[in-house]
Amino acid sequence: KSSNVDFNNELNFGIGVEAEFLFPFNKNKWAFVIEPTYQSVNSAKETHFDYVGGRKLIVTLEYSSLEIPLSLRHYMFFNKDSKLFINASYVVAFSFNSSILMKGTVDDFIYEDLEMVSSSNIAIGLGYKFKDKYSIEMRYQFERELLNTDEIWGAKYNALSLIFGYTIF
Repeated sequence: KSSNVDFNNELNFGIGVEAEFLFPFNKNKWAFVIEPTYQSVNSAKETHFDYVGGRKLIVTLEYSSLEIPLSLRHYMFFNKDSKLFINASYVVAFSFNSSILMKGTVDDFIYEDLEMVSSSNIAIGLGYKFKDKYSIEMRYQFERELLNTDEIWGAKYNALSLIFGYTIF
């Protein structure tokens, strides 16, 4: 891949729902978790590109996805109200209406309009649950490529998430 635009760190919000299935062995320390989550990232950056004669381009990223982490969770109990957990997840992602647009700053000419593809990755998480009602988790999703079909361009994506949870039932 020959060109690089770094959008740096972006703060974004997502919304999801989690279903947890406790395994009935080892004192309910193991669970399978599925957590469909919608997220959207929109960002733009102005940069120079040598391949267009050093012109300035505005690179616009629009990424919307439905991610479905499939997780194996292990609980470590402190007492009856308090427990720590770790997750290992395989994240299936479906992107839609997602693209990277490269447009001239002076002439508005569209140099590239790249459509993103869906790709999956791996994630790990560490969290805390209180009274089986409230939870907080820090999750890291490892890097994945979002332009698998393009030979010149690449779009690498990874995420660090802070997830707040409330159990309804």
